[in-house]
Amino acid sequence: MADVFISYARQDMSQARRLFDVLRQRGIEAWLDIEMLLPGQKWRSTIQEAIRKCRYFIAILSSQSLSKRGYLQKELKVAFEVLDEFPENEIFVIPVRIEDCDISDQRLKDLHYVDLFPEYEPGLSKILVALGRGPTDSPVISTETRFVQGDIKPEYEGAAHQFYGELKNRINQQKRIEEEQVDSEIAKSKVLGSRIKEIEKEVGALASSFNAAGAGNLLTIQASDFPDNIFRDTGVYRILVSFGDQIYWMIRFVTYPDRTLALQLVRVRGKEDASVHDNFMLTNDSINLVFKEEEFWVSLNQSISKDIVTDIIGELPRNHRPLDVFESTIILLLRRAIERELILRAK
Repeated sequence: MADVFISYARQDMSQARRLFDVLRQRGIEAWLDIEMLLPGQKWRSTIQEAIRKCRYFIAILSSQSLSKRGYLQKELKVAFEVLDEFPENEIFVIPVRIEDCDISDQRLKDLHYVDLFPEYEPGLSKILVALGRGPTDSPVISTETRFVQGDIKPEYEGAAHQFYGELKNRINQQKRIEEEQVDSEIAKSKVLGSRIKEIEKEVGALASSFNAAGAGNLLTIQASDFPDNIFRDTGVYRILVSFGDQIYWMIRFVTYPDRTLALQLVRVRGKEDASVHDNFMLTNDSINLVFKEEEFWVSLNQSISKDIVTDIIGELPRNHRPLDVFESTIILLLRRAIERELILRAK
């Protein structure tokens, strides 16, 4: 997978392509939709997967891209979800301004940006340092090129013929590996789907019990359909617990760069007409239950609120634990989250 994902608004395509070309010329594997998407691919899921697998995410920022709704904002949302899983001192999202523009998004404002104007190369050098390629004094390679030809050498000719002779078998082998991987993911997803159904029942019973005991009809639960392959479609499933005032707790799946899967409980804010499929503003208050083989463990967002840790995590063990206590653990965490929200509303 690529080292760097480049996100941009359509009106800034030329600048995105220029940066893509420059990075590729310097040996950095960059991902740009107009270059990497293949005909017939499901572009939404392909882009989301590329963001989750890349090591760095570059956001091309301009006055127009920041003032309009569009795919840049959607891709930034996914990128910030990935950033939440990184240690606090590691770089993932790199804001790159191509003109003087005001950044209003608080999460973007919290990150130091770099300018590719009025001069291009100083900003590029800073980007290369952020990408771990070190400072460089060499000029940007010119996009003006010429054709270079040479005589055919027997050793190169033999290697080329061998490559093309083996190409079909190598492609078929890669396809078989990919198919086996997908089959394994679907089988694991089926098992997880059964666990999720049980969790949904428990969440519904939990909300109904609190409503009957005194919350009225304050708590409502929404859930989306569980996908056949949660490893490839982590963003499509969620359980949403609503408190009726634009505050929600959401249960959803997230994946780490090594494709490790986690069930996340996160506090979010939404719009007045929000539904389970709408975009939400995620807070830093997220708790991950990370799967690995036949066990799981609790992982916290680096910037989680101290009172969330006190009120919801409490004495809960964070070390590796068997999966047979997985469902009871997520329900315990959600019950404590509900209790905390109801206490805040009662004050």
